[in-house]
Formats: sequence, C-alpha cells, structure tokens
Amino acid sequence: YLAVGYLRWRTLQKPNEDRFAPLVLIPVHLDRSSAGEKYRLEWSGGEIQANLSLQMHLEQFKMKLPPIVC
Repeated sequence: YLAVGYLRWRTLQKPNEDRFAPLVLIPVHLDRSSAGEKYRLEWSGGEIQANLSLQMHLEQFKMKLPPIVC
C-alpha cells in the first residue's frame, strides 16, 4: 500500500511527542524488469480506502474521517 496524507496527533501521556497516522491507503505494485532498471509504482486497481485503524481510534473521540471520493 502507498500511504497518502497523514494525521499528526499527540497523547496526554506524551504531549511533546508527535505521532503520525496515514489517512488514505492505495493498493499498488512496485515492479522493475531487471536489477539495473528503475522501479515502477503502479496502482493495482484495488479499492482505495481510509486507514481503518485510524477510524477506530477516532471513534473514541466521536470523530470520523470523511468519505474518500475518487
């Protein structure tokens, strides 16, 4: 997956430590034809989705991520 966009947040236990969670996950393939070639990143055609773990975490605060529109 390719992670796009991040939510930066902090906990009460460690208010000076930033934490990051990816917002959107895109299924991709990373390929190259030989060791001397550059890598090619390509969308696999799968469903682009929000970070489910982050959605569950946000529910504790009665928040939710907006729907993904492609």
